Amino acid sequence: MTKQRLEGDFTRILKELGVWYMKLQVNVNAHTATPADYIILTKNKRILVECKECRGKSFTFDRLTQYGHLSAFVAAPGSNYSYVLICFWLGTKKKSLYYMIPIQVMGDFMRIIPKKSANIMDFNLRLGEYRYDYADIRLIFNI
Repeated sequence: MTKQRLEGDFTRILKELGVWYMKLQVNVNAHTATPADYIILTKNKRILVECKECRGKSFTFDRLTQYGHLSAFVAAPGSNYSYVLICFWLGTKKKSLYYMIPIQVMGDFMRIIPKKSANIMDFNLRLGEYRYDYADIRLIFNI
């Protein structure tokens, strides 16, 4: 089981969908970077997902250290997709805010925000179309 609540919840969603996925683990002795938390394979898509859980009301952009890997994956040949799943944890799954954001959109968002972080209001204002209820996160994969 994963340490973070969001990763554990996301693992349960992937199991329910019945898709092939792998939780990528960091191996500090391997001297290689992990591009994301999950790789998911469907019939037509290869997907990387990086999960970021926020216990406060803002997301600091420097937490997204995998940005370069996620962007490079999308640019590689094939049907490759990369997402950042951000959860603002507000005590329960029902109250919490979930954003499944394509990496290109997240990059644009980080460039236009004149701060080193974004708060919930920034996310709602600029990324509201990528907000999902917890139960609807599975819809992003169109499986």
